[in-house]
Amino acid sequence: VENILDFTSCFLYSVETQHTIGYGGRATTEQCPVAVIVMSVQSIVGVVIQACMAGIVFAKFTKPTGRAETLMFSKNALISLRNGSFYLLVRLADIRPTHLIGCHVSGHFLNKE
Repeated sequence: VENILDFTSCFLYSVETQHTIGYGGRATTEQCPVAVIVMSVQSIVGVVIQACMAGIVFAKFTKPTGRAETLMFSKNALISLRNGSFYLLVRLADIRPTHLIGCHVSGHFLNKE
């Protein structure tokens, strides 16, 4: 390995290797400590952004499908009078070990007159 003289040049070589910045010709040298700090911070921020993006993509692709097989409704329903209004009550069970978070349920009622 050429141009490795002290700890700073070893550190720059390590950052270039880890982040595949390149070996064509080193623009950042050990004589400019501000450039070493900026390149290090830029590399760390880049890794954090890549990790966040990979997590977002992974979360979007691993959305659970087939939730209809794991949601169970009760066989019986109840019409109840609460606060002067009638309510239709049913029980809903989630049999998966990972439960739904922030679930919204809506229903439609048809009345024959």
